[in-house]
Formats: sequence, C-alpha cells, structure tokens
Amino acid sequence: MTTGGASAWLEALTDSFQSDNFFLLRGDTTAVMISKGSRPGSSWADLIFAALIRRILDRRDQLRAACDEVPSPLTLPYDGAKCLDPCPSGGDEISISEVVWADDLAIPRLTEPPQAAKALGFEAGILTDAFKEFGFSLSFGPHKTAGLLTLRGAGSRKAKRFVFGPQGLRGSVPVLLDAPPSVSLPLVDCYRHLGCQQGPAGSLRSEIQYRIAQARATFSEARRKVYKNPRVTANRKGVKRWEDQRIDASTCFSLLGLPSPGPDELWAVLRADRPHASLLQEDMRWLHAWTWNTTGNTCLACGKQFSSTGRLRRHLYAKDKCIKSWGSFQPDGAQPRVGCSHSQAPPHQLSGVFDSTAAAGVNTEVAWGLLQDLRSRESVEEEDVWEAVTSYVEPLDVLRATVKAWASLDDADHLRRATADNILLLLDVELLADHAQPKSMARAFPQDNPPAWADPGKAAFVITGDAVTFKLMPPPTARLDFAGPTSMRLREAIAYSTWLESGCALLARALETSRTNPVVLACPALDSALGPASNWLKKAGFHIDASGLASPKG
Repeated sequence: MTTGGASAWLEALTDSFQSDNFFLLRGDTTAVMISKGSRPGSSWADLIFAALIRRILDRRDQLRAACDEVPSPLTLPYDGAKCLDPCPSGGDEISISEVVWADDLAIPRLTEPPQAAKALGFEAGILTDAFKEFGFSLSFGPHKTAGLLTLRGAGSRKAKRFVFGPQGLRGSVPVLLDAPPSVSLPLVDCYRHLGCQQGPAGSLRSEIQYRIAQARATFSEARRKVYKNPRVTANRKGVKRWEDQRIDASTCFSLLGLPSPGPDELWAVLRADRPHASLLQEDMRWLHAWTWNTTGNTCLACGKQFSSTGRLRRHLYAKDKCIKSWGSFQPDGAQPRVGCSHSQAPPHQLSGVFDSTAAAGVNTEVAWGLLQDLRSRESVEEEDVWEAVTSYVEPLDVLRATVKAWASLDDADHLRRATADNILLLLDVELLADHAQPKSMARAFPQDNPPAWADPGKAAFVITGDAVTFKLMPPPTARLDFAGPTSMRLREAIAYSTWLESGCALLARALETSRTNPVVLACPALDSALGPASNWLKKAGFHIDASGLASPKG
C-alpha cells in the first residue's frame, strides 16, 4: 500500500479491518474468531486483494528471473493508435505479461512445443509459491486453477501425444513446489474466465454455442408466453414503438461495462487479430453505408443546418418551439441532407418553404403511441383502457397527460370521461400500492439467537521489572445493563458511555504495555463496571477486583 501511495492513516485502517475479526456459520451460534484476514464475503477483501496481487506478481517475477530458459510473454507490435488498422512492422512493441481483473488472473506465455508441459508446470509452480509466501493457497481444478494449452509448429504433434496421450501426462501437468506436497495442473478444453468460455487458440465455439442455446430458450419461452397466449390480443402483440437507438460512446461503454477507450494491451491484441479486426471494419462500413444519409442535420422547424447531429440535438433541447413546429420547414430538394463539411462550422439558413399546416404537431408531454392506440379502440371499458396504458413504459406524468388528452377529444362522451377519471386515480403515485407491506424487524445477526462467544485463552505476560501504573476515574453510579435494556436518564447514560469509551482506550494501552512490563490499572469498582469484559480479562490471566486490574504475579 505504501508503494501505491496510501497514507499512514489508510494503512492503519486496513490493518484494523484485517485483524481480530469474527463470523458466524449458517445455522450456528458459535462465533468463529480469526486473528488475521477479513470476514468471508466481505467487500473489503476484494479491495485488499487488488492491492496485494501486484506484490504477489512482483514476487513471482523475482522467482522467474532467478531461473534459466523460462517461457516468454506475448509480445505484439503497437504504435499507440487506438484503431482497427494493422500495426506497421518494425515499430514499437508491447508486452502482455498477465491479465488481472479483481481475483481473476490469466497469464499468456510462449514457448517451443517440446517444452510446453515443462513451461506450464514452471509457471504454475512459481505462481503458487508466490501466493504461499503471502498466506494464500491456490485450488487446482477444471473450474479453479487450470491451463489452456495450444500447440503449433514443428514438433506439436509429438508434444500433443506426450501431454494428452494415454502413455503420457494424460492432460495433467505436474507442478513442483518449493514445499511439498506437489500438485497437478489440469489442462482443459474450455475455461470460463470473466464470464466468457475460452478455448485453446482463442476459440469461442463453446461460448457461442452456449449463447445460441440461451437465445433459443429465451425465444421459445417468449413465444410460449406471448405469441401462444390466447389472452394476449393480436393488437397488443404488435410492435408499437422502438426505443431511441442514438447511443453515444459514453452510454455504450457504460452499458457494456467497458472502460473508455481501453488499455493499450487490448488494442494491440485486437489489431493483431486481423480476421476479427477486418470483420469489424467491414461491419462498420456496411452500417455506415446504410445510416450516414438517413438522418440530416437540418432543423425542419427553423430551417437551420448544423455541422453535426449533436449540435442539432442541443438546439432542439434549447428550442422547445422547434420541437412543437417540427416539419413546418421543407428544404429545397436540390440541397443535400448532410451539408457542412467541417465540424466547427456555424449553423446557416437553408432555402426552402415554411408551411405551418405541415407541422407534425409534436407534443413531448404526451405519449403519441398510446394516444393513437386509445383513439383507435372502440371500447372505452376500464379494463381495455388500463391494459393499453400499462403496455407502455413512460413517466407517470406523461401517462396521465395522455389519458387527459384522450378524454378531451370528446367532451360529450360521459363514459369516456368517467373511464379517464378512474384511470387517473390508478396512475396516482399515492394509490399505486396494492397492499401495505408490514415493516420487517431488523436483526443484528441472521440467527434468532445471539452468538455464543468463546472465552479467550491465556495471554503472555512479563512479570519482572517495575510495574507501569495507569489511573482511571471511578465509573458513574448509574450504569447500563449489558444483559438487556436499561431505563435511565439521558445525562446518566451519556456519562457512563463517556467513561466506558475512555476506560476502554486506557485499558487497551495497559494491555499493550503488559507485553513488556507488569501493569497496574487503579480504578475503584472496575470489575463491576466493565460487565462481561471483566470475565474475559480474568480468563486471559489478569488479576481484577474492586480496586482495579493488575498483571499476574510470579
């Protein structure tokens, strides 16, 4: 943490969180105490491991540097450009030593086929030894720590027979460790890493088959629940509207959970995989060829043409009048839809015709799809109208405004007005709940019974030398009962809690000093004021009575 720039306060806080913890097993009331480490499932454990993994890998690199004929890391050409074009040969290169994400680790290494098994065992061995030096034990298994081996080039066929054949290693590479016992690294044909099934040579066949099976199952379920459901009408099955497909780069990175624009190693791998990169380029060219001329940068309300779609969007955000009168301007047919050639060009007025009657009448306060659906319905029964309203996902204010607009289309229709009033009641925020949910009682532990704490063991003392004396003021007469609720005045409770806090701080200093010198803590009525802590101190070996606390005598 010091290497990473952590402050002394953060280091002390981390040490406190990682010392003297406890946890409870499911269905058990006995507290399990641990002197070092975090609780199982603690979010702090991931943060600590992220800070520790770098030191572990540095130690692994030291062990690797002390050996000869080690496998080499993956090295790819990279010129620093984040694009899909191939990197020029003979330029700069980038080395990929490992891929780390939280507690997931992948190590790509290159070696000759005859030395593949030896290289795998060597890499697994130094990694396991490095983890052991920091108190970790790796679990080897097909779904834990495993290897993916790709053999190519001269001697690969013979190496395959030796590694995977029945007369050879049978797909399990022995791993020699610094301390016994030795283990075996299983070689698998598919490994799930970061939610994706990886195969040898970068194959994604298993992942694609899995995704296709998921899509087929999801489609079959939707077809059974929706299209084969006799209670869902054909009108409701139809697609009413599509969501806005204008997604900017930041939204795309957020939806995909990707960093922006990605590390250099990722771009180097992507640009080195020419079949995949070329396929991406072809897909983007095809998509751009169909979409570049579908949307212009002209405001069809005021007739101004902007240099980009983003500037047109900001113009419409600021000019609500242009949204309502959209379509009233018709540009000359001879002018292109995409006009400005420079992104910094200011907007300019196009020649055309203004016709207020041709405006689309866009109203952002209502859902036009729902309004058209309600207008086309012959029935104004509450069930039918409510079914139509609940089929749209819009803000409640928009849904209420749409229902009001539908009711105002025919003021003489009293049945429509009554139905609209009832629907508006159903859309009231304060009346949306079907029933009152009872408040659940918060519990300190997942079990109904409090945990049973084990007594501490005997502590190590220094009984020779001059005793260090600590003095503590007597506790207040009014004290909180640790066994249950206590009725007392607020002033008395504050006085006792203040004394207890300062007393625990002084007691901690005395316990720390007892490792080097005998200690005496003078405080009348200390044994009764500490509650269950008095018994804990006695079990540890301290002498405690009405006069205070002292180290045991020789």
